[in-house]
Amino acid sequence: MKIKLTTVHVDDQQRALQFYTEILGFVKKADIRNGPFRWLTVTSPEDPNGSELQLAELCPRTFCSFPREFSFRLQGALSGGDP
Repeated sequence: MKIKLTTVHVDDQQRALQFYTEILGFVKKADIRNGPFRWLTVTSPEDPNGSELQLAELCPRTFCSFPREFSFRLQGALSGGDP
């Protein structure tokens, strides 16, 4: 069995893309926009057809109906941090 895709929840997809590509050395594989949603994945440069990380925004700015502070608290609670 091989994991081909896993999701990493991020606050800001553009900043996450910069971090994963410029600092960690990943390469962008998919960047598809549909209204306020964005499907964004990165992969290893050594294996571009290997596993992908989806950089998924927890609550897209143009779609979210509750305050961003709540999304930060929710994200912390989901990751096991302090709510």
